[in-house]
Amino acid sequence: MKHFTAIAFLSSIAFAGDHVDWLKKNTAPISTLDITKKNDTFKDLKPFGDAVGESRVVFLGVQSHGEGTTFEAKARLVRYLHEVKGFHVLAFESGLYDCHVAWTRNKLWNLSST
Repeated sequence: MKHFTAIAFLSSIAFAGDHVDWLKKNTAPISTLDITKKNDTFKDLKPFGDAVGESRVVFLGVQSHGEGTTFEAKARLVRYLHEVKGFHVLAFESGLYDCHVAWTRNKLWNLSST
């Protein structure tokens, strides 16, 4: 079983022990990053869902604009937010040109919301 743990790099060495203890108490393993898995129960994302609670807005930060594993993890989180937590809007931070290309391709490929 693969585990994926997101860790924020902490700059303070003086409090490193406290940060490690906090991370151990506030992280949970993720069993897969496979977004194509059929009938995904998302059991491993329950702690994430508990943290989201009844929030209406969830921000998934960008640590990299090109690292594949991060995007695989985010894609699965987005699928979970939609299928389990009922989110229906997805917004991306992007430049105007990128938005234009995405909009054009969406129309060209006849993608529709589900």
